[in-house]
Amino acid sequence: MKLKRMVLFMFSPCFLAVSAANAGNWENTIKESSFISDSELELTTINMWKYLKTENRFDKQEQRYRKQVANAWGQNFQADFRSGYLGGILGFDVSYYGGIKLGASKDFASRAILYNDDGEAKGYNKIGQRFAKVRFDLDPVLINGKAGWFTLKNTGIFTNSQRLSLNSYNGYYTNTAMGDWSLDLLYLDGKVMRRDSPNIDRMYFSDGNGVRHNIDHVITGGVNYNSKPLKVYYFYGQADDVFRQHGLETKYKLTSDVTLGGVVYYHDYGSEGKRTLTNANAGKRNFDKDAWHFAGTMEWRIPESAWTIRTGVTYTDAKKANGVGQFARNPIGNTRGRFNSPAYAEY
Repeated sequence: MKLKRMVLFMFSPCFLAVSAANAGNWENTIKESSFISDSELELTTINMWKYLKTENRFDKQEQRYRKQVANAWGQNFQADFRSGYLGGILGFDVSYYGGIKLGASKDFASRAILYNDDGEAKGYNKIGQRFAKVRFDLDPVLINGKAGWFTLKNTGIFTNSQRLSLNSYNGYYTNTAMGDWSLDLLYLDGKVMRRDSPNIDRMYFSDGNGVRHNIDHVITGGVNYNSKPLKVYYFYGQADDVFRQHGLETKYKLTSDVTLGGVVYYHDYGSEGKRTLTNANAGKRNFDKDAWHFAGTMEWRIPESAWTIRTGVTYTDAKKANGVGQFARNPIGNTRGRFNSPAYAEY
């Protein structure tokens, strides 16, 4: 009898009205939650074509010099979901990258647009970013962190360059900010998804003979000062005990239309890097001991115009007893190194 009464009560008008009110309250609560209300979904497309013609390229397989035409054409579809923060603390982001092949030459690979599947140009689909994020607002200190797969733009010793997608790395990242100052800290486990591939690969160091030595982890970060007239960034990074880099970048807004800039970069090999290169063909190393790169720039934004004029001067010191030394833009394989100098420009 009690069971029958309970069933009848559940279907009574009073119970249904209360249930409907509670459901409405839950719906309003969910809608008002910053986790939902602050969520964003951004859809973008990119159409890209890259072309490179080399008149006298030495083909190792054919053992002769020949003309090479490397071009690729692809269409990107990208979806970036950014959630709000649950309880003001926890959230997650996900990014999808899709690349469609529209055309490619035989030697397309150097264009870094389409997936090189054993010499065949293909499109791809991948979840390029997927990470949990946390935020702690401890006024005046704000702490942001993330764990998972994410892209990097001028963070530590890494940056990115747009193709149909971006390089993404697996690891942990924190940014601690107070006023105009902030501190970046990153630990990356050596895994990477290249901008032109759906596969998980590894960062690596080449011994000069083309032999890859996989990187186990990278520790990097930097101190940033960002005010209206002056911006200063110092960063450092170390890949295992193979490679180290320091960097200092500055920008000063002299007037509303004129900005001055300067960079100083330093590379050297760790003990393992020196040992590897000594045992291999040392003549193929980038430099003997260390390498410096200096650059100064001036940028003028023409008033009431979309045009900007940029000029600069650079100097590199990369001593090498056997041959010509160089300061490598991307010293760690499968990564995009941070190198904001007029000596190198890439979209």
